[in-house]
Amino acid sequence: MSVRLWKPHIISLTEHPQARARKCDASFFPPVAEQAILQLEKEGAFQIPSQLRSFIGQSDGLEARRGEIWPVLPTGQWSGLPTDSAGKEATDFVGFGETDRGSYLFSVSQSEVIFQRTTPEAEVVPFAQDFCEYLNKIFHDEE
Repeated sequence: MSVRLWKPHIISLTEHPQARARKCDASFFPPVAEQAILQLEKEGAFQIPSQLRSFIGQSDGLEARRGEIWPVLPTGQWSGLPTDSAGKEATDFVGFGETDRGSYLFSVSQSEVIFQRTTPEAEVVPFAQDFCEYLNKIFHDEE
C-alpha cells in the first residue's frame, strides 16, 4: 500500500470554489513521529484510523481558516467521549476536529468512519466513510 501525500491533496481542496469563498487555506504543522503515534494509541487504548494516522505522520494538525476551522486538531488537543448521556455502554469516540458545524470524531471500534456532533448535547452521527471523504466534505462545505 502506498503512502498518500496529504499536503498536495489538501492544497488542491483549498482551490475548490466553496473553500475559496469561505477563505479556507491550509496551515500544516510538523509531523508526529511514529513512536509518538504508537504511544498515543497505547495510552488511549485505541487505534487511530489508517488515513488519519497517515495524515498526522505528515502534519500534527490542520488549520483551515484562521483558527475557526480545525479539520485536524494537534494530537495534544484530541478528546475522548467514553459513554453516552444515559450511562449505557456506548462506542468510545475520540474527538480530533472542530469546525463551525461542530466536532468530528472517530470511533475506536468502527475503523475509518468519521462522525459528527453538532453541539455538545447532540447525538453523534456518521459524517463520512473515511478521512479522505471527510476532508472533501469539509473543504467543499458539505453537511
